[in-house]
Amino acid sequence: MIRARGPSLADFGVAGVLEDPYISLSRLTGEYIDSNDNWASHSRASEIAVQLQPTNPYEAAIVATLAPGAYTPIVSGVSGGTGVGIVEVFELDTQSRLENISTRGFVSTGDDVMIGGFIIDGDISKRVVIRGRGPSLADFGVQGALMNPNLTLIGLTGEYIDSNDDYATHAESASLPVQFIPTNAAESVIMATLEPGAYTAILNGVGNAEGVGIVEVFELDNDGGDESESGNNPGKNTVVLPPPPPPPTSSNRELAFLSLVGMRTSTRAAVAGNPREGNMLACTVQLRYGNECSLLTLPLIGMEFTEPSVDDIMTRVLVSHDWMAKNFRLVLETMPREIRLMTRALSAIVISYDIRPSFYWGLTGAIYLDPDGLWLAQEEQATVDTAPDFRADFGAELSFVMPWRYVRNNEYVTLTPTSGIRTVEDIRYRMAALLLHELAHANDFLSPARVVAADPSRTVLDIAIGGVIPSSQLSNVSPLRSQMMLGLGQVSFQGETASELQKSLVPPDIASEFSTDAASDYYNYSTTREDFAMLFEEAMMLYLFGIDRDVGVTNKPESGAPCADYIVEWGVRNRVLDQQVRDRAVRAIGDALPEAQAAVEQHLMGEDPPTSMVAGQDWCSNRYLDPVEASTPRRGNPAGDERRALGDTVETISPWL
Repeated sequence: MIRARGPSLADFGVAGVLEDPYISLSRLTGEYIDSNDNWASHSRASEIAVQLQPTNPYEAAIVATLAPGAYTPIVSGVSGGTGVGIVEVFELDTQSRLENISTRGFVSTGDDVMIGGFIIDGDISKRVVIRGRGPSLADFGVQGALMNPNLTLIGLTGEYIDSNDDYATHAESASLPVQFIPTNAAESVIMATLEPGAYTAILNGVGNAEGVGIVEVFELDNDGGDESESGNNPGKNTVVLPPPPPPPTSSNRELAFLSLVGMRTSTRAAVAGNPREGNMLACTVQLRYGNECSLLTLPLIGMEFTEPSVDDIMTRVLVSHDWMAKNFRLVLETMPREIRLMTRALSAIVISYDIRPSFYWGLTGAIYLDPDGLWLAQEEQATVDTAPDFRADFGAELSFVMPWRYVRNNEYVTLTPTSGIRTVEDIRYRMAALLLHELAHANDFLSPARVVAADPSRTVLDIAIGGVIPSSQLSNVSPLRSQMMLGLGQVSFQGETASELQKSLVPPDIASEFSTDAASDYYNYSTTREDFAMLFEEAMMLYLFGIDRDVGVTNKPESGAPCADYIVEWGVRNRVLDQQVRDRAVRAIGDALPEAQAAVEQHLMGEDPPTSMVAGQDWCSNRYLDPVEASTPRRGNPAGDERRALGDTVETISPWL
C-alpha cells in the first residue's frame, strides 16, 4: 500500500502542509499503473487495514499487487497545490521483500531539508546502506542538483546514530559493496547494522547549499545473514516507509509534551510585567513543529549575560503557580556559580503543575521542570499533579532491579519528605541533581562555544543540527559497548517489549555485564543523550556538594516488598570514580562546562576509588559504606526521622529525562 499524506501533518504541528495530495504510481519505465486523489474512492480501499487508513479524507492511497521490479510513486497537489507532504510505502504480505526505497525532492535549509523515514520490522537486526545523492543526478539531466549532500541518521527519539559528508570518509567505506559506491565523490553513504525500529535519514546541503537530492535505503541482507531462514520467512524483517513527523531532537517524546494541556494554557512569567512573556510563551509552551522561533525572537540567556545572576535567570522563568516562582528563586540562591553559568544555553525554564517527568526539549532550547521537587508547604503540594511517570511500568517483565541513591555520610540527601512541611535545605540537593541533568542536555545541544557564536537569525534546532553534538562525539570516541545492556535500556526506559532472552536474565548476568562497561548508571543505556547527562550529573554532584551516588544490581521482589528483600548481587558507591567512567565524565564536563573541567578532573583524581557493596546483603544495609556512625544524621531538622525512614525506599528510575 502507498499513502500520500498532507492535511493530517498539521495535527503534529507541521506548518504549510499539502492540503489535497494526489498520488500516481508508475513503473520505472514510466508506464502508468494507478492513481488516487481521496483514499476512500480507491477501488481497493476496503482492503486497507484500519490502522493504515488515512485520518483525513483528502489524503490519497493506492493498494496494488506488484511484480518484482522498480516502481515510482509521485505525489503532487490537486490543482497545482503545494506544501509539505509525506509518501509512505507499506508491505501488506510476506511473499516478497521491499529491498530498496528512495525519495527525490528539493533540499533546502532549516525545516526544509529532506527527511526520509524507514522502519525495520521483525525481531532481529538488519544491515542497511543509506545513500545521499545529488551531483550524479546531473548525469541524468536533472537541473539544479544538490552539489554537496550531507547525510545524518537518527533514531525515532532523535538520538544520533551516524553521519557522513563524502562517502569515502565513512568508517566502513572500504567494505561498501561495489554496486552501492556512488559515482561522485561528494555524495554520502552510511552503512549500519540497525535493530528493529523506526529511523530517520536527513539530507542537507553542506554550507546550507540547496538543490535536488535523493535519499536511498538498501537492504544488504535478508534475516541477519541466515539464508535458510530467509527462504522460510521472507517477510520477517522488512524496510518500509512510515515517515512520522520530524522527531524531537532530544530524547524526549513529543507525545508526552503534547499532553501537557495545563502547561500550554496556565503558565505565565515568573516576574510580573516581564516584557518577554508573550515571546516566551509562544516559543516554549505554545510552539509546534514548523513555527520554531528564531533567536531574534527569544535569545538564549548566554546571548545576553556571560555571568547570569539569579535575577537574570528569573526573567526567563514561566510558572503555572506563583509559589513555584518563589521557591525556585530560593533554590537558585543556594546553587553554585557553575549551575548559573550553564543556564546560558537556555531560552527559558518552564515549571508547571502537570509536567512529569522533567525534560529538556531541543526544539525550544528550554527545560521543563516537574514541581514535585519544589513544594515546601502542603497547600503547594496540593496543586501538583499526582499522575505517575509514564515510564513507571516499563521493564516490569524483567527479573532484576538496578536501584540508585544519592548519599552523604551514608544518609540520603535527595529523598525528601512526601508530606507536611519541607525546608529549602530539604529540597536543595534533589533540585541540584535535576538542574545539573537538564542543563547537561541543554549544553550538549548548544555547547558554550555554539552559544557564543550563535546566529540570531537561526532557530535552536538549526544550530543544534549544524554539526555533531558532544554526546554523539562521546558515543563515537568512547561508546558504551554492552549490547545486552543497551537492549535492556530500551526496555526499561523507552518502553520496548522484552524478549524471552531478556526476561530470563538474572542479577549475576547483569552484574557481570554492567560492571565491565563504562556507564555510570543503568539510565546511561537509555540514549546517548542520557549517557552524557548522567556522567555529567554524577561527577558534578560529587565535585560541587561532596555527594556520593550508589548503584547496584539486585533481585526483583514482589511489588511493595521492603528494602530488606532487595539482595545486592553487585554494587558500588561512586561508580563515576572508576577510571574508564571517570575519563568519559571528564570529557562530558569539558564539552558542557569547559570552565570547570580542569578543577573537576583534579578533584575526581584525588578521590578514593569506588567503594564496593557487600554481595548478599540487602540494599539498605549496604548504605553504610562510609566510615561514620550509622546513626549519624546528615543534619538535625524536623524532617530527619522521615528522611531516614525514606532510606528504606528503593529508587529504580531517574525522575527526569
